[in-house]
Amino acid sequence: MTQWSVIDTKKYVEFQFGQEHLDLTAPSLHSLDQRLRYAQYHYQEIERIQAAFTETHLGTDPLLVVIYGGDETRRWGFEVMMIEVGAHATACILSIHAIADILAQAIYNVLGYSHAENERQALHERKINAYSVTRLLKQNRMYQKIAEKLADFCDDAQYKYVAALANRSKHHSIVRPQLSEDWTGKRTALHEFHFPAFRYNNKEFPELSFSEVLEPSYSLASHAVVEIGIMLNEILAKHHP
Repeated sequence: MTQWSVIDTKKYVEFQFGQEHLDLTAPSLHSLDQRLRYAQYHYQEIERIQAAFTETHLGTDPLLVVIYGGDETRRWGFEVMMIEVGAHATACILSIHAIADILAQAIYNVLGYSHAENERQALHERKINAYSVTRLLKQNRMYQKIAEKLADFCDDAQYKYVAALANRSKHHSIVRPQLSEDWTGKRTALHEFHFPAFRYNNKEFPELSFSEVLEPSYSLASHAVVEIGIMLNEILAKHHP
């Protein structure tokens, strides 16, 4: 995948709008990178915690033996693992979910909508989000491709699942991850974490494994960020000598 030069973006923003506007814009650009790194970190921690639990407490025994076998040390190890994995899974989901609105904020700033000279067009700070910025971009023919890409990202079924999971966890109750065990041989992994089925905004969402949610949604978000970043640079470069 082609890389997005954030350094070039900053250079273009400073040239077109000045240092003060660059200072306003830079935090959202940095936050895109940080949110993706946070999501990656939390996912890697889940893998590390599961591997450590397997080595220390599980071995080749069935999970039921660990939980109900009477060894309190092993059972407590399981409980601690589930708390830690739940914390990291929830944090991973929240970071991925945050990408859309932070990306919208970055687009809004980079294109100068928040610049003082565009005050009449400016949105209220609390109303700057992926959907409001998409509507704004559609009003300018030059920004149609960015608007389409941002809309495609937010409308993707993978992102909608993450958004529902994040909003359910933030505003109603945490969707607690579960660990399943398969001795049939039908599944590649013997042990697999998954999000149980849940309901949000009058819609039912199915049970899905971590591998069906976290990896694809991270890839979706990272590709959207890079592709839109490249589009922004292409637009800004036209005004740079």
